[in-house]
Amino acid sequence: MAQCGKTSRAQHRAVALHDSKVLAVIREGRGLRIRLAAYVHVSVGLPGIDAGTGWAQELDLVLGEASLTAAPAEGTLWISEGQVAIDGTPLRLLPLELRRAGRVRMELAGAEGRLFAEAASISIATRGDPEFVEKFAGAAHDRPN
Repeated sequence: MAQCGKTSRAQHRAVALHDSKVLAVIREGRGLRIRLAAYVHVSVGLPGIDAGTGWAQELDLVLGEASLTAAPAEGTLWISEGQVAIDGTPLRLLPLELRRAGRVRMELAGAEGRLFAEAASISIATRGDPEFVEKFAGAAHDRPN
């Protein structure tokens, strides 16, 4: 919880796949660990929509019971386009507290290639401390209906 005057307000945090970078793809038994240098939106409203801040945070996307059918040749990938869908529902941003079971489908693309994985679960594990990048004025025109 962050303090704002005398009122305590929850900070919502979410990972934007666009502008994040895949640092490594690590096979762990039947799962995958995708290490990211991620861009994280933080807001008391909707991250990436309402005003807030942007942070750099290293984290792992942990995929359980995963298959990897495409990966960048060099192992790294600046993400220009990316989507994660769980049980057919696409997520615009990934909540930092994400821990879900279901049919997970991840598609990431960048100049270095593509990454495509399917899994039975997804979670996010942060690594180290976040670093402040910028203030985010908000994008009210992008507010979902």
